[in-house]
Amino acid sequence: MKGNYIASVTTLFKNNFNQKEIPKWIEKYPYGDWPIYLLTVNDGSKIKFLNQITANYRKDIGISSNMRKNAIMVSITNLSILKDMYHDKTFFNNKRVIKESIVNHEIQVMSAFINSKQFIKATVLFIKLLPNTNFSDLSKRFLMTLYRSLY
Repeated sequence: MKGNYIASVTTLFKNNFNQKEIPKWIEKYPYGDWPIYLLTVNDGSKIKFLNQITANYRKDIGISSNMRKNAIMVSITNLSILKDMYHDKTFFNNKRVIKESIVNHEIQVMSAFINSKQFIKATVLFIKLLPNTNFSDLSKRFLMTLYRSLY
């Protein structure tokens, strides 16, 4: 839930979805791989890693390829996916972890706003995040990202 670290071309999982209903909110996103992975392991199932090359991506093809060029869009989309998961009863047992991930993704959005010189949006999000985060850590992140974006 911290992020989508699995390349979709390399995934393989047992199809247990005929016993589960896939949430309708997944359909509104330009990619469904990450929510499907989270739905698949939501019941405690395990993910295994093979340390070998299993596929190659075609560069700059597809919806998510174009979207990945815009860090703000990716961050906002992932944040929206997490918020839908948080409100979905299927993920009830993972609400605490999802809430933590939402805060972390909001911090990523704040940083993306700073990096794209949208300082007012970044500052508004910084203020919104203050009650849910450690003031010192959030301030350091905000100021360091701001410093890097200016120099």
